Amino acid sequence: GASYGLIIADIFLSGSMTGLDLWEKYQNRTSGHFVLVSGIEPMQVMRYFSGRCAPTYLQKPLNIHETMETVYELIQRKGA
Repeated sequence: GASYGLIIADIFLSGSMTGLDLWEKYQNRTSGHFVLVSGIEPMQVMRYFSGRCAPTYLQKPLNIHETMETVYELIQRKGA
């Protein structure tokens, strides 16, 4: 399948898939460059992943500077 440089997805999507479904499907095809966003409290999201590999998470409303810094650090850490 295709490889993706970066995926940013909301947990709640229209249609039958969620951002969590996308993570499960594409986590091995993004070089770790996957960011979930939602208005949900971070602790709730971490409980969902409890002990499993979790993507980077940003809580909405997004702060542009925090978002840019997070994506930059993610790409630098994992290698673009």
